Amino acid sequence: FKGDLPKEITVRYLENLETFKSPKKSVKQIKWWDFPASCHWVLAGKEGDFIAADDVGPGWMSEKMDQIGHIPLRELAIPRSHHAGMYKMSEQFGMGSIFNTLTQYKDLTFQLTEGGVRVIDIRPFLNYGKHGYKTWESHGSIFGGKWHGGLGVSLEDMINQVNAFNKKYPGELIIWDIHPNQALVRRPNGKVEQMSEGDRAVMYREFKGSGTNKTSGVLIRTRREWRYDESYPGGSQGFVTEANFPVHHVWANKPDSPGLIDVTVKDLKERKTKRTSTLYFADWIVTQQGFDVAIGTKFIAELAITTYKALFYELWAALTVERYPNWIATDGIRSSESKSFAMTLNHCLAGGRCGKIQPSK
Repeated sequence: FKGDLPKEITVRYLENLETFKSPKKSVKQIKWWDFPASCHWVLAGKEGDFIAADDVGPGWMSEKMDQIGHIPLRELAIPRSHHAGMYKMSEQFGMGSIFNTLTQYKDLTFQLTEGGVRVIDIRPFLNYGKHGYKTWESHGSIFGGKWHGGLGVSLEDMINQVNAFNKKYPGELIIWDIHPNQALVRRPNGKVEQMSEGDRAVMYREFKGSGTNKTSGVLIRTRREWRYDESYPGGSQGFVTEANFPVHHVWANKPDSPGLIDVTVKDLKERKTKRTSTLYFADWIVTQQGFDVAIGTKFIAELAITTYKALFYELWAALTVERYPNWIATDGIRSSESKSFAMTLNHCLAGGRCGKIQPSK
């Protein structure tokens, strides 16, 4: 484009083209993002069975239950939010800053509705404050004997957003995925260490407010060893572990998209040899390294923007009906890109409704 960028892109359905929700001759206005200059729109399927990005609303699981209801979780594609509660800074420690801790632009409600997120990544941090212990989302690390990072929103806040979403859009499945090795507690003396059984009991009590309703489901995935905690809620309360919910996780730990693509595609080909293999979780994120970890110059959410284009091109080119990621974690969720990609995987690969698909790489 020369001069000013457009405000939107127009998509016209010509001849006999129609999709799940859009009749023939439909006209769509697609939002154009100024930074970086881009927009996205997906059309997937085959003659008589097309689906487009705007065919699925906030309750995409219930809307597509007739198509995905029979597909096991280990074969379903689901968007995951990386550090879902790190969209604002509540408190910072050491060298933690908004640049090296904040991973998201929008609140959890936006991530669930527009982003289609159904797997919530949380690194619980039990912080001792004026009113005793309370659990927060966190992003940071311990080095030099101290914890450097930041606290996002409280677990209570996140649970309230999930409950409100489930009330408004019943019929969805929400999975809270806890990183146990990053489940930390900050003592009154300032010392940060791994949560003890007593500390986890505080978190369990808070999670009990994240219940299911008659049509929606909530799972909380924790560590196998936590099952022996005296206060562990158990399966009747929606708690599962890797013992009955195994997941293979790949983290590329690369600072750019090419490195991320190479590591993830290689691992995917080795691990996901067939669609019924262990549920495959890809951290589709670039990682700050070196100087940027200590003194960031760009938001993590901003660095993530380049990875979305790679989803639709480089990653898609390596997929087959037997080999595709199930959970896809992203930073910087600002639109329905993650949902559109998962929708395409479910329609074409998990559902097998796009004809023959052969990888090009």
